[in-house]
This record gives sequence, structure tokens and C-alpha cells, in this order.
Amino acid sequence: MPLLTVTCSESVESATAQAVLERLSRAVSEALGKPERYLAASLRSAPSVFGGSAAPSCVAELSNIGALTPGQTERMSRLLCTLLAEQLAVPADRIYVLFRIVEPHHWGNAAGTFG
Repeated sequence: MPLLTVTCSESVESATAQAVLERLSRAVSEALGKPERYLAASLRSAPSVFGGSAAPSCVAELSNIGALTPGQTERMSRLLCTLLAEQLAVPADRIYVLFRIVEPHHWGNAAGTFG
């Protein structure tokens, strides 16, 4: 059920993007304690401005069914910023992470919902 969407200001070669997504998928699955088979992750590139600058940046959005504690979001932010900085050469202070909690009945799959 978790959905991780990463938007980068710089284009990322397809093979690199796939490797980054696989690493992020495993890490997020482990950190949330949810089976990876339910996690979806995508990475896209789009021009952006962060802090008034067009220097490389990323925005990661993690949507999840179920509550996330402040401790979990702190750890997830550290994890995502670290991995994105390492894998995409984007400074951690130019990465935002947004967490969204979704009600089970607002999340569809296989012609139904999780609620």
C-alpha cells in the first residue's frame, strides 16, 4: 500500500532510476515493516526551483495507509534523504520529504479498496 513518488529536477538515466527505485523500495518496505509486494515507487524528472535556485533538488512523497509516528517520519526522512543524496548526487538539504496518510477506503487496488 505505500506509494513513494520521487520527483527530481535533473534527468536520471533509466538504468540508474531503476536501481535507485529498487533500493528505495527495499528500504521503505523494511522501515515501514510492510511487505515490499504492496509498495509502489516511481521516479520522474521535472524542472523545478528549490529555495529560489535551479540547482539539483528532489521532492519525495510517501503515502501510506496507517499512522506514522513522529519517530517513524524522522527515521524515514533521514533514510530517504540519505539514499537520494547518495544515489542521485543531490545535497540532502535540497530534498523535501512529504508524508501522507491515506484512509484505506480511499486507496483502490484490484477493482476494490483496502477499506
